[in-house]
Amino acid sequence: MSEIGFERRALLLGGGALATAGVAGLDLPARASGLAATPTMRGGANNYIPGAQIVERIGGGGFVISGTVRRAGDGAPLAGQRIQMWAHTKEGSESDPRSHGATLTDANGVFRLEMPQIIPALGQAHAHL
Repeated sequence: MSEIGFERRALLLGGGALATAGVAGLDLPARASGLAATPTMRGGANNYIPGAQIVERIGGGGFVISGTVRRAGDGAPLAGQRIQMWAHTKEGSESDPRSHGATLTDANGVFRLEMPQIIPALGQAHAHL
């Protein structure tokens, strides 16, 4: 039977170098020269409702979906963008109008919408934006 020995100093130095490289790589997207546009998802309009009402909460709420909309290229925040969301929740299915709502981004491109707990439908629990 053979044994593999590790020298403590080599193990600590190697682990430290790996951790440093991993942490340094986390900020790379922030230094990117441009942002690519998010491609449209095929079939993503399956339950889209044109002109869905702008609301602060869908149903009884309880869970928050939030994010920031940025312009492709320079990453500038986009104010006043309409974001529609729908999901299969404890209060209704994806096709149920009570499970739909829309919101607008603020001056910083940020959106926030409260909705009921999302539950699995056709696989994992998910929301559409």
